[in-house]
Amino acid sequence: MRTNEVAFLACVGLVAAVFVAESISDALPLLPWSGVSVTSPTGAAGQPRAVDMDRLQRLLDQGALSRHEAEFYRLVGAPAELEGGIQAEETSP
Repeated sequence: MRTNEVAFLACVGLVAAVFVAESISDALPLLPWSGVSVTSPTGAAGQPRAVDMDRLQRLLDQGALSRHEAEFYRLVGAPAELEGGIQAEETSP
């Protein structure tokens, strides 16, 4: 084989080794014998809530809740907006 073919095969082998190592390191915490807890993602805050799934399903079936994501919403702490997308301005007396 020529030297460029050997270099190409070495690069492919290196990329494959890195891919396998990353895949194994991502899969290890998910194995039941690993002893690592994956109950909460990094940076999660607060406590999980108990959700009454029967009531939620009943409200969805009755049409009291919709099954689509909200079209208009704002993040908590974001300034309130008026209709038409104009941001509310504070007026001084």
